[in-house]
Amino acid sequence: MAKFKISEYDAFGPWIYLIDEEHPLPPLFSEYRYLANKALMMFKIPRKISRREANASMHLYDRVVCIMESHMLILDRIGNRVEKDRIDYRNIQAVRNYMCLLRGDLTIYTDNRVVTIEYNTVSEEIISDAVDLIKELQDYKTKLIELKSLDYSHTFVGYLFHNLLNMMSTKNPDTKLIAYQPDIKLPVKKGIWGKIVRLFTFQKVLQNTAFVGNLHELIIISRSSHTKLLKDTDYSYTFLYLPYEKLKTLSIEANEEEPSLRKLVYGTKNYTFETSFDDSSKGIDTLYDVLKKPI
Repeated sequence: MAKFKISEYDAFGPWIYLIDEEHPLPPLFSEYRYLANKALMMFKIPRKISRREANASMHLYDRVVCIMESHMLILDRIGNRVEKDRIDYRNIQAVRNYMCLLRGDLTIYTDNRVVTIEYNTVSEEIISDAVDLIKELQDYKTKLIELKSLDYSHTFVGYLFHNLLNMMSTKNPDTKLIAYQPDIKLPVKKGIWGKIVRLFTFQKVLQNTAFVGNLHELIIISRSSHTKLLKDTDYSYTFLYLPYEKLKTLSIEANEEEPSLRKLVYGTKNYTFETSFDDSSKGIDTLYDVLKKPI
């Protein structure tokens, strides 16, 4: 049975729509409708306005993302016109997907720029599918990580990371937890100052980080920051996807801000990332030794 178009205004909300018969390209983007027959995946991202602020005469979508076989096209609304940005998969060095409550940021690190796609996490499933497709189309070299999978029961990694790791291993059975930094309270100075810090819950916590490996990439699951105050709650989590082929820098360094910690510094030709860890970590030193070996 043929599907009928739904009025763009009637369908408008914070969610992303896949481009199809029911949800066609926004009128402003109509010159690119030929892409719908070529794209492997195509979706539109709404303006960041509430439903009550919208009306049928407005441009309701700011961006259309097209995932093609050899590249991505990002179409951006600039006032009453559209600008096109092409990203070739061979130029993508890393991908980061950040989520915190209803806010999501998909960041693509390319050879010459960083592109961020903001979205509402009610549409996280579509973004997750897009990330999986992008990684598949990158087609990078494989590397056998000769490390045993660590236990990731909820008693070891906590419920959030346990659920995320279960989800990942279901999608890709080759995925395994290969290193982990658990939550720990950081030491405080002895004496009266240390008592004050503990009393007013100013004590810092090193947050958990998971290093996951498969045949093509290293995946780092982390929070919004390495440390936080004990009294604070962090609802965020981030996936950083780093293909082994793009890994160009790797070192272990001292942490000047927190002497009890060290830093694993890793990155591509153009971008550097780091993770703080301490002696309670499982497998990070070993992972470092394995990653230093060439593909």
